[in-house]
Amino acid sequence: VDEASKLNINVVTKDQLMGLPYMLEEIADAIIDWRDADDMPSGAGVEGGYYEGLEFGYRARNGPLRTIRELLMIKDVTEDLFYGEDTNFNGQLDYNERDGDETPPNDDGDDELDLGWISYLTCYTPEEGTNAKVNLNTAPEAVLTALLGGDEDATVKALEIINFRETSENGIEQPSDLTDNRVM
Repeated sequence: VDEASKLNINVVTKDQLMGLPYMLEEIADAIIDWRDADDMPSGAGVEGGYYEGLEFGYRARNGPLRTIRELLMIKDVTEDLFYGEDTNFNGQLDYNERDGDETPPNDDGDDELDLGWISYLTCYTPEEGTNAKVNLNTAPEAVLTALLGGDEDATVKALEIINFRETSENGIEQPSDLTDNRVM
């Protein structure tokens, strides 16, 4: 998996999080609170006291996530949101991922693979001396939509970017390719 095609959970903004499928404001706030250094809840988020008060309490990170699966420790992040229907993360719609609730995981049975946030988020940073930018040639529609604001116009622009990169001989060589060709 090209981790550079994903949003880095340690630097992504709340607006970008809100552009992800099934994201709720209280979860976005909880993610921001999990990684920030203070103990002041933002918006509808929660801080250390919430996690320490759970039956099997634990401390909030209050720093960068070390693994992407650490998201599962954050309030209201469920396995369904995290993995989607692709619980084995192979990018294919397997039989048990399209049979409704006959066998785990529960899915909508619509013969379409609903990807979870693990497909759109990473915690890995690029090598020192390089910029933490999303690879426009490999980023999925949901990541591009989130980067562009998460609304309907952003989805249209994301699809235009995908169309441009798929029809260009060399893909997107630099971001100015998009403006030069009136995609953006």
